[in-house]
Amino acid sequence: MAVGGKISSQVVDQELANDNTANGQKYHVAAVAALPDIVSKQAMFTKLVATDELSNALVNSASLAFGRVLDPKSLQPFVAQYFASVLKVWEDKTYHMAEYLLINLYPLALANKELVSETEAFLAKAEVQSKPALRRIIIENLANVERALNAQQRDLRS
Repeated sequence: MAVGGKISSQVVDQELANDNTANGQKYHVAAVAALPDIVSKQAMFTKLVATDELSNALVNSASLAFGRVLDPKSLQPFVAQYFASVLKVWEDKTYHMAEYLLINLYPLALANKELVSETEAFLAKAEVQSKPALRRIIIENLANVERALNAQQRDLRS
């Protein structure tokens, strides 16, 4: 319902009040992260990358849901923000938090050549070259985009 914009953040908050358990909290942040409007998306992106408000489990749940969209183009505003925040996330977060964020917030749903180019340009930066574990995460993200593009090409030929 959240991905399709069929529920409001107020209703999602009411549901949390009805089930404020560990699972209820995970479902709540996932639903909020999946809301399709830009204001909700931006607020969640900022909360995830710029604060330490959420636990590991909640960061994982919210960041996984962030990219669940009906229209992949709705993630376009977050491409530049993603790359602008990668190094700060890597430096400021624990390894597990950074891994969740850098994998889950990567806008894979876009799967276009522009994302490939931006990812390759980011990988070429000296600051990234000197961080093998970070580089591996971004290379895996790039490989996922390339696989998606190959699948799109095969689909077009069918």
